[in-house]
Amino acid sequence: MDVKLFSLYKQETPEIEAGKQAILDCAKSFFPDCEKFNTFASQKRMLLAVSQSLRAADVVIVAVQGNMYNATKKLLTAALDLKTTRKADVAKALRPLLEKGKIKQNIFETNIRFPQGAEIMPTENYLHCGFTLTAGGQHIIYLPIENPRADEVVLGSLYDFLADICEEDCSAALALRHTRLIEKAADKLSGASFKAAFSGDRITKHIKAFSSDKNTASCFICDENEKSYSYLTDDEIIKVARSLRDDNYADFGVIVSDVVENENSERCIAVAIADENGTSTLKIFAENDETTEHFVAACADKVMLTLSNFEKLSASGSEETATKADKKLRNNLFKITSGVVGASAIISLIIALIMK
Repeated sequence: MDVKLFSLYKQETPEIEAGKQAILDCAKSFFPDCEKFNTFASQKRMLLAVSQSLRAADVVIVAVQGNMYNATKKLLTAALDLKTTRKADVAKALRPLLEKGKIKQNIFETNIRFPQGAEIMPTENYLHCGFTLTAGGQHIIYLPIENPRADEVVLGSLYDFLADICEEDCSAALALRHTRLIEKAADKLSGASFKAAFSGDRITKHIKAFSSDKNTASCFICDENEKSYSYLTDDEIIKVARSLRDDNYADFGVIVSDVVENENSERCIAVAIADENGTSTLKIFAENDETTEHFVAACADKVMLTLSNFEKLSASGSEETATKADKKLRNNLFKITSGVVGASAIISLIIALIMK
């Protein structure tokens, strides 16, 4: 696949440099021939270059600085001749910030609107979410360039999206993602002087396979006994997670079950994470055609992402929650019903924008 990367910012900062590197590392892990970013300071000139690249490129990745993010999103949407639509999930996540006065109404509106047909790639706080558009075998990926938001989108969505469209073996790329997610969780826990104890042979084997002692020794405790939790009820897994936390003097007790089938013959993995405020539980379901190996790794990634954002666990208070995750652990590719993102059409639209 021909992959092109474009970046838009006025002045490079350490946050932008780190974000660009995270995006490039991800893209090159799937497509080794991928070249470095083409960098622009002008929105319209970058969009013209993007349009020209669509003559041949299969994947176009556009990374934009925060102070130009929503305006450039609007220009890109207009260039593609697409209407915008409100995304309910993003609006639901941002409404508390609006109601508390932490963001203004215009910021709320620009952050919840996306091109029709876009698949969202969320950031942790849902501000400056990325998105993908797919049609006719071509893919446009739009995402923030500064860390930590770039890293959040890359680890949370971009690896999954590129794995779905990559035609080659992507096991090495996904292994890199597993390692980076473990490092991210370990760095976050270490920074708060927290420790997490893990039990369940699936999760402990995953940690040992994709981490080094250096980045986990200070904050990860893996149960030395290879335990397989196959038939725990919700009440039982909560009790085991609490005991694991207490027995190891840890801040978090993490239980990951084996793969089990429910009454509907759906494969799932149960997760419980106990902290000082209570225990959160989660059931993650496999896709029909997903191998057990890939399913387990995806669940482990979900656990690491959760620990990297542990403040949301604590914010839930002492109430124990049981939520059912989407079966689809990775983004679906949304096909634009209006047809191909045509290079000639987008070029004429962008030239018209530039000439205004």
